[in-house]
Amino acid sequence: MSHASDDLLQSDLADTPVRVAVRMQCVDVEFKEKNLTKEDGVEEAYPHRLVLLRPELLEAYRESKLDAWLKEKVKITQEKVAKEQQSIEAELKEAASTDGDKAAEPAKPAAPTTSVINAEDFVLNYNPDAFVERKDSESGKDLVIYDPEDETTQNVRLASRYLREVVLHEFLTEAVAAPFLATDGFLITRTLHRKGINMRYLGLLAAKIETEGDKVELGKATSKEEATFTLELLRQNLLHEMVIRATKHIVNRHLRSAGPYDAAGIVSHLYNCLLGSAYNASPVAETVDLACDTAREWDSVSPASLRDEIRRQVAARFRYTLPETWFEEHMLKNKVLRELSLRVGVQLAARKYDFVASSTADAAAPAPRANGAAPLEAETAVPSSSKKGKKGKKGKNAAPEPVKQKGEPTTFYSADVLSVAPVIKATQHRSALVEDMFYQGQRAIHENQAEIGEALVNDALHLCEQIYGAVHTEAADKYHALGIMWHNIAQRIIRTLRTHEAAEQTLRELPAQEREQYEKQVSELLMPDAEGARAEVEAYLQQAVRLVRQSIVISERTHGVDSADAITQYSDLGLLEQQAGNIAVGLQLTRHAMDLHVFTYGSKHPQLHTLLVSRIHSPRSSAPVTHKRARINRAMRPPWCRRATVSPPRSRCTSRTASSPNSSTAPTRWRSDKPSTSSVRRT
Repeated sequence: MSHASDDLLQSDLADTPVRVAVRMQCVDVEFKEKNLTKEDGVEEAYPHRLVLLRPELLEAYRESKLDAWLKEKVKITQEKVAKEQQSIEAELKEAASTDGDKAAEPAKPAAPTTSVINAEDFVLNYNPDAFVERKDSESGKDLVIYDPEDETTQNVRLASRYLREVVLHEFLTEAVAAPFLATDGFLITRTLHRKGINMRYLGLLAAKIETEGDKVELGKATSKEEATFTLELLRQNLLHEMVIRATKHIVNRHLRSAGPYDAAGIVSHLYNCLLGSAYNASPVAETVDLACDTAREWDSVSPASLRDEIRRQVAARFRYTLPETWFEEHMLKNKVLRELSLRVGVQLAARKYDFVASSTADAAAPAPRANGAAPLEAETAVPSSSKKGKKGKKGKNAAPEPVKQKGEPTTFYSADVLSVAPVIKATQHRSALVEDMFYQGQRAIHENQAEIGEALVNDALHLCEQIYGAVHTEAADKYHALGIMWHNIAQRIIRTLRTHEAAEQTLRELPAQEREQYEKQVSELLMPDAEGARAEVEAYLQQAVRLVRQSIVISERTHGVDSADAITQYSDLGLLEQQAGNIAVGLQLTRHAMDLHVFTYGSKHPQLHTLLVSRIHSPRSSAPVTHKRARINRAMRPPWCRRATVSPPRSRCTSRTASSPNSSTAPTRWRSDKPSTSSVRRT
């Protein structure tokens, strides 16, 4: 190959990544013009030059324009048909009033024409090169590709404006109606991405709550006080997410600039500065002795300097000014520790971490042990010689000698950091076919087309496992949604059974002479096969329990045992077990969900109220079988009191714990009064 061809190939390869990056999606022109420079009130410019719109946003904007186009077409068609109908009626009246020859009857007017609206006629295109800055080869200046008369260019601006004016407001409205959206950062991220909102809008969302929170539409069952509380909780979770993301960038920057032996010391010191400042206000970094004494930037980080850097990162990346007292008053340390470790890829030792010194004795306590290791003072002592080696010399592959911790004890130590693994991000393909099949199946079931709906739902589940795999977040969501759907169908049948039982009770209490007349009036309320309906309810509840258990198994392996999805599914499973007759098991599962929720997200989340209500109140009103009050009281007794009473009949499987998703009954202390109606087979 000639040199000219080599130069041509290199120029093509150099230009290809730029063209691919530019042409993937459209530019978020509204954010670029309003929030990308220093003029928006932030000292630092946005760290990324190219800001793009998500494909979900472009699709949502297209659907909104398609709906408006269809409504306009329908309106025009209806007006056209109405005018034709009026003209036909006028012609008929004129023909009837005309006195002419009866033999020559007027011709019958033609029927009004009907037009078919084809959605394929709707066209909406985007120009991916619009508002992109490129340097002019001659002048060297930045030129912005912009054609005000081009419709595709205007669609890019309208889509960006649609995101800021419509989509953000819709997200806040949905958050008020569903407080579970404000549980953790992972759920917020997933929800925002599905709605087409980029994570750079976290700060704008928080500012929108502060300025326009009272203007959010409220549902029929939502009061203004509840909406205010939910929005404030959502704002705090948005601030947590911004802080976690900013801290992630800081930790990664220090890890990239340090050696492999400094990873544990970097993570422990930064964690102490961020989370352990109340335990030790001046933590000292644990360093290692190296042959070359190099300067370490992370060694001089203090709690005050780290918080200032986090504020700068939040202001630059999310265009939001973090309050001065937020770290002391609002930061949930367990939440930040969990999500930050997952984002960075840090594995910590399983022990209790004290963020606040309860007493002087606690502050003066020695460093804790990790995984049965010796104390820190003992770990630092490395012998100068060995039996097989020479005295006074170290092996070539020997690890550097750690330096003994100086000063007061801290919350985290380098021995607590077991590993720092790289976090790999990958794009996930979402199958529209699976979503459509599952939705059509749900719709058919709710329209009393059980056979068609069940076939569609099963096909969607099989297709989901073939596309994503059996252990995937999408499969867990589908199993959970299907279980809740079976539960709703069972509740619908239960309401019909209550009406049937009330009608029967009324008939039994009426006199004989009035019973026949009343029976004709309530004949529509009586069910021909009440016993079959009760058996159907029990089968639906069994199926719902099995599916939700399977979703928990998948969620714990994909999201984690303490994730928001797992907590929600544990809560739903507890309610399902109670309604299926397993009171003790349901209470144990609900307690497990409560413990995880309080530990991870605090005790002020509105979802905790739902868990408390489901634990305190028994589902007697919704259960298909009436339970005695003594059984409920016996199930809710503490374990130390339950041993003195007569044990209820043993269940089918009492060896498995109730907190495990593969168990269907409670442990020995939490035996149920009847055999379990759920499947105990491992899913």
